[in-house]
Amino acid sequence: MFIQTVELSQHEAALQLLRSGIYPWKGDIEACIELTEYLWSKAVEENKPFDFNVKKLVERFEVYYTVDLFNREHSTAFEHPGEIADKLNIVTIPIRYGRFIAEVL
Repeated sequence: MFIQTVELSQHEAALQLLRSGIYPWKGDIEACIELTEYLWSKAVEENKPFDFNVKKLVERFEVYYTVDLFNREHSTAFEHPGEIADKLNIVTIPIRYGRFIAEVL
């Protein structure tokens, strides 16, 4: 039996996420790149394979444009992303100030 495996780079993975057409990732290249780079670094740090599954990522992570939107959705009262980072894994998106990716509660 022949089994073909494909190893993706983090940028190839970001493009797959972007092309998935799933909101909010569709059209948000900055968020796609930041998330895949975060996951890539985490895999390297933990000496594990880069596990990339678009469906699982969409279920696990969400893009937030402000802390207020995060607070409304999760009934919390955080003032800045750093406070959220104390409770959840978050990835900041430096190109547009205030945006961040958070693991779904």
